[in-house]
Amino acid sequence: MVFEEYDVAYDGGDSIENRILLEESYSGSADDRYKMRWEVSNGVLKIAYCASSGGFVGCTPLNWPDKTLTIGIPKGAGGFLRSVTIDGLSGDYGLDGLQCDTLNLSLASGKAHGTDGAFGDVHVEMASGIVSLVAKVQNKLHVETTSGEFSLDCVEAMPRETTLEMTSGNMVLAVPSDASFAAEVRKTSGSFNCDLPDVHRIDDAYVRGDGAAKVGVDMTSGNVTLKGNDA
Repeated sequence: MVFEEYDVAYDGGDSIENRILLEESYSGSADDRYKMRWEVSNGVLKIAYCASSGGFVGCTPLNWPDKTLTIGIPKGAGGFLRSVTIDGLSGDYGLDGLQCDTLNLSLASGKAHGTDGAFGDVHVEMASGIVSLVAKVQNKLHVETTSGEFSLDCVEAMPRETTLEMTSGNMVLAVPSDASFAAEVRKTSGSFNCDLPDVHRIDDAYVRGDGAAKVGVDMTSGNVTLKGNDA
């Protein structure tokens, strides 16, 4: 799945030029059962991978054809999106340039990646797989993973509040060189690495500057790294 902007400037109105475009392409052929389904309910656009006998929820994963879904948004419309929610079993999700108040990402596996993003809050739940973002996250970042890899390269500033919960795997948070934070770490095993200068260790907390941004790390095992994004 790919998000992209198309070459029409969003003007905030209800004209046809402001519509969201949905396109899908297949590596082979597919009958109507495997074509995407969509609906709008209470101002929310919902998109399903394909039809199923159980209703608007998708189809049996073993029968899914290989296809690409492209969601086109008019230029500038991203600033008007309240939330984007992705609930996937696997696959590849391209989020370049995506902007919204809240990004909810739930993956069993697969990959999600994007640059030039801007979000108020980001919530990620993943069993495994890889999530890699280069984005401005203004308020809250919450990541919960069983395994797999997560990385966020923070643009301009750190989120005001970050919570990282993991059973195993790897997480990397890259922050601006002038970032101030207080990171409290609770772990059973594994390692937490802070590769920034001028960090003061106080018990299980790592403090830099005035500690304005709050970071909470709760890990059973694995690796968490906090580093400068110019490293």
